[in-house]
Amino acid sequence: MILNLYTWIFPAAIFTAAGLSNLSSSVKRKRNPERARRNRVVWFSLNISIALCFLTGSVFFVNWQEIVWSLTFLYFFIAVVSISYLGFVFKYTIGLSLVITFALIVLFFNIYLQEWIELPSGGEIGKYRLLSHDQGEVKAEVSVIGSSPVFMQGEGSVLLLNFEVLQFNKMLFFISSDSYYRMTNFLLKSELSDIVINFLVEKSLFLSKNTYAVDIEDNTLLYQYSIVLDIDKKKIFIVN
Repeated sequence: MILNLYTWIFPAAIFTAAGLSNLSSSVKRKRNPERARRNRVVWFSLNISIALCFLTGSVFFVNWQEIVWSLTFLYFFIAVVSISYLGFVFKYTIGLSLVITFALIVLFFNIYLQEWIELPSGGEIGKYRLLSHDQGEVKAEVSVIGSSPVFMQGEGSVLLLNFEVLQFNKMLFFISSDSYYRMTNFLLKSELSDIVINFLVEKSLFLSKNTYAVDIEDNTLLYQYSIVLDIDKKKIFIVN
């Protein structure tokens, strides 16, 4: 998350909005309007300085050479500034609602993603050993990275492993990884959270959900194979 440029743009935009709200605040009803006018300039300068500190601090954590620069960063900054400005101006209506909504969104994703595993950089999502393959039945030990091994069996000549992959837009900076996965062979029904996610996938540009499948075939018994997911090619490979 700290390597995501949006993580730094977000607080910079909030402090920019705070500075603008200070600068636009009325001083007519203040006891000392002249002093209040000077104070709002001081607070504006302080908030803008903090915003610049966040943007400058990103240089030490974000690899700017890997960033594909686009107007999306500017649009994100302007959107956060605009919404935050309204929140500061109308603290007890819009502002409070924004804080509660954002907290609920972060809480929902953090709870939902507890069942998912961050996709590793190398793409290896698990390993398996073929234990037996006789009399039209396949048995295997499958270990998804980050979870305990499970024993599976299936009828026929192959055993099918099913996976789901969630990919997030980097603008969802509060999520620690861009991609998560889980094996769905043992999922019996969709939870309410899955229904919400599926709705967001259909209606939003911020996340996508894909399903992948791979066959465990008649390979060498007891030999450990790696299951590798290539997101770019949208395919799962078996590597020995």
